[in-house]
Amino acid sequence: MNATKLIDSLEKLLTLHEQLYEIATEKTVVLKENKELSHLQELLKKEQLLARKIQQTEQERIFLTKQFLNGSEDQSLTACINKAEGTEKDKLQEMHVRFIEIMSKLKAANYLNQQLTHQALQFINFTLDTVMPQEKSVTYRHPNHQTENVPKQRSMFDSKA
Repeated sequence: MNATKLIDSLEKLLTLHEQLYEIATEKTVVLKENKELSHLQELLKKEQLLARKIQQTEQERIFLTKQFLNGSEDQSLTACINKAEGTEKDKLQEMHVRFIEIMSKLKAANYLNQQLTHQALQFINFTLDTVMPQEKSVTYRHPNHQTENVPKQRSMFDSKA
């Protein structure tokens, strides 16, 4: 069996990952520039659709890899490269390099987005704590006495005033 269908499936998978990277960079811009939440929600919807397409294409790739490698235990791209010959081998090697590049870019972009999101949440919590400080208990409690875990509610208004 030749690797033509497998190469087509890998190219499709690579294109989907490149689109996912583009969405990740758009999310970075949205997070940095503090744009509207609706724009971020749209990007998340697109990202979920792409994730489903990637999952479907990955299942197709696994099937084609099994066929190409005759049910071999090792179904990696490296195993496919080792079995392929001629131009197919060159094409698979090129795709291997491109996959490594796009995955490292995607990993870096997602890490940056995670950090930006974390910082935004810290800022929101800081702002809430500044505007609505936690009430401190003014009654004596014995240090060994367990208090009930009652969540404290934040209020915008001082009810004691």
